[in-house]
Amino acid sequence: MPNSSFVIQTASQITKELGLEDNVLGQPDGLEMLRQRVAAVVEYLLEKDFEKLLNLLYIMDVSEEKIKVALNTPAVDIHFLIADIIIEREWQKVESRIMYKQEKLDDEESW
Repeated sequence: MPNSSFVIQTASQITKELGLEDNVLGQPDGLEMLRQRVAAVVEYLLEKDFEKLLNLLYIMDVSEEKIKVALNTPAVDIHFLIADIIIEREWQKVESRIMYKQEKLDDEESW
């Protein structure tokens, strides 16, 4: 089970990257709730503003190859596939930020 702090930080990162209001994703109490909420946003963008979705995915630096695969998958729930890709990428950013911050603290302590 993922750390709830990581889920909240990932939700915050996604909120910022997608330019959403804070209450859209809120503070989900688990990864599945975050997935449901991100999928709802993706579904809306798929239906209403596909170009904006593609631009946001580019800005978020998600894997273009993964997005191509998701878009070409004959699945009804493509929005969940894209949500998973977004969450995975933003999770990586949160992990990197935490790891970098910890390394920086460790370096400062060594002085």
